[in-house]
Amino acid sequence: MQNKKLGDLAELRFQLLAFENGFIVSKPFGDNTRYDFVIDQKGTLSRIQVRATNTTVRGGYRISLGHGAKSKTPYTSKDIDFVLAYIFPKNIWYIIPVEIIKNKKSILLRPDDENDPLRYFKEIWDFDGKQTKEPSFSGGVYKTKYGYQVRFGPKLTRRFKEESEANLFWETLKQIAPLIKK
Repeated sequence: MQNKKLGDLAELRFQLLAFENGFIVSKPFGDNTRYDFVIDQKGTLSRIQVRATNTTVRGGYRISLGHGAKSKTPYTSKDIDFVLAYIFPKNIWYIIPVEIIKNKKSILLRPDDENDPLRYFKEIWDFDGKQTKEPSFSGGVYKTKYGYQVRFGPKLTRRFKEESEANLFWETLKQIAPLIKK
């Protein structure tokens, strides 16, 4: 499948999934923004860049990041809030905050590898958060009336039923954040 068609199909799938997960989805007019969509979750707006792949590279799936025609410039929090990466052969989405991938021109996703540092960003359709000017890697585990919640940086929230799962997720995020940021 050619790249443009692949990208268009991924964007259509994103719109349907976002709608099914309770988001209001808006698409900017024209191709003059660095993001593909704006989603509204309970009044919180997030700029989304959708990326897709269907080919393997070194045992994983490479997602190119950045903007610009010739020399790709990595995305920053001034450009987008999240990259949503879709792996067609696996039918898997990664919802990755820009703070995790800033300064990168590409990432390698390994959905079948239990040690993939980005595995915790698979299918996190319950993300939310408030816009902040400076990215932060602060956060922690919080008890809520529905279970436990992990907040990571200014935008990522993940919910868990068990405290042990939430703590494991939080400890892993603290360990991999410095590795991914480089």
